[in-house]
Amino acid sequence: MRKTEWIKVLLALSLIGHAAIFIHHKTESQRQALRYELLNAYIYRDLAQLEMTIQYQMDNNWVSEPLVPQKLDDAIDSVILHMGMEQDDDKEAVL
Repeated sequence: MRKTEWIKVLLALSLIGHAAIFIHHKTESQRQALRYELLNAYIYRDLAQLEMTIQYQMDNNWVSEPLVPQKLDDAIDSVILHMGMEQDDDKEAVL
């Protein structure tokens, strides 16, 4: 093969490699966005439960005060757990 043919082959392989890297990056970016969307849903759910608990306690003159710190601890623990699970590559092994 002549030198120009080798250059064409290398350019074609380089183009295919770059396209594969781009597609992988795009797919991984979409997966990461989905993970953060799910994490935000969990956080909003926990905060909504905390808000309902505080409103319930305010309406009932703080009948059981330890319930609010308990819900707050649950929300914090949930955030820590989900953040830890997002950073862990072996999620199935942990569960």
